[in-house]
Amino acid sequence: MWQHRFAVDANKGPVFKIRIGVQNGHRGRRVAPTPIELPALIDTGCNSVIQIPFGYAAKLGLLPIRKDRIKIVGQAPQERDVYNIRIHLPGENGPTLDVEAIELPADESNGQAFLGCKFLENAVMIYNGPACTVTII
Repeated sequence: MWQHRFAVDANKGPVFKIRIGVQNGHRGRRVAPTPIELPALIDTGCNSVIQIPFGYAAKLGLLPIRKDRIKIVGQAPQERDVYNIRIHLPGENGPTLDVEAIELPADESNGQAFLGCKFLENAVMIYNGPACTVTII
């Protein structure tokens, strides 16, 4: 079980800092790039595991593994690159997970990641608004 207290922001919902980096076996590099910390929003309307801001895959030296279609509100579906990444959720007991990530288009990138419904499909999420906590079991 993982529980994290998030900052109260009525306009954004549960946003907290995560770290993203490369998975083990990072394609022959001797040293893995330093993970990047960024804010992440739990977004049940997001159909991916995680969507990362434009340019972050290049910062980590990641290579796409395939393409996938995403739908962004108010836009036509579009094909985007998919990457294998490692995410670490905050806190002392924050889990580290190897997942697939889709990179957002440049015009949708505000430096924030989105943890989508595929991230939550194998877990139970408890969103406690008054206590400002998210628990994932």
